[in-house]
Amino acid sequence: MENKLLDLSKIITYQLSKKVKLNKDEIEIIAYQLRVIISEVLGFCVMFLIFMLFGCQWDFVFSYMTMLLSRSYIGGIHRRTFLGCCIHTFIFFTICLVLGKSLPFLKFEFLFPLFCFIDVIFAPCPSKERGQYGKKAKKRMKMFALIGLIICFAICVTFPQYKNIILVTLTLVHVEFVVKYTSERRKVCSSCCVNIS
Repeated sequence: MENKLLDLSKIITYQLSKKVKLNKDEIEIIAYQLRVIISEVLGFCVMFLIFMLFGCQWDFVFSYMTMLLSRSYIGGIHRRTFLGCCIHTFIFFTICLVLGKSLPFLKFEFLFPLFCFIDVIFAPCPSKERGQYGKKAKKRMKMFALIGLIICFAICVTFPQYKNIILVTLTLVHVEFVVKYTSERRKVCSSCCVNIS
């Protein structure tokens, strides 16, 4: 399945590169993004049906929208296979929905400044899968991440019954981001130490 998704994204990117001049990094980024989009659509449809069986499809939809508005721009943990990604994503959303329903109401006035700080200072997460971003692209990703947080804040105010699920989702997205960021930085530091010695 993973190879089919990769082949499909490469074919689409190749066709696009015939019409628009793209450098090697841009081709890699576009192919990666297309693969992510295709797998996201498939994953969403499957999980929506699963959560619908448990009567919590709208909780899932709000959690999913929140994740997309944030994680798409800051980055996070990636799995190597489509199956691994599906399992990880299902566990992620199951935890979001369970914690969102069982935790006492969270205060977004404390959490949102923390999310904004992480996004402005550290995002986007360095990653082999995403390719390398230039300074302008990094600023753009930070800006989109902040806009995503503002939209999430507006959804919390407009639909207070989903506030806890949104805040738990944002918290888990940022926990994953910090884990991935720390891991990637550690790899860079260890490779620098190896090169020096």
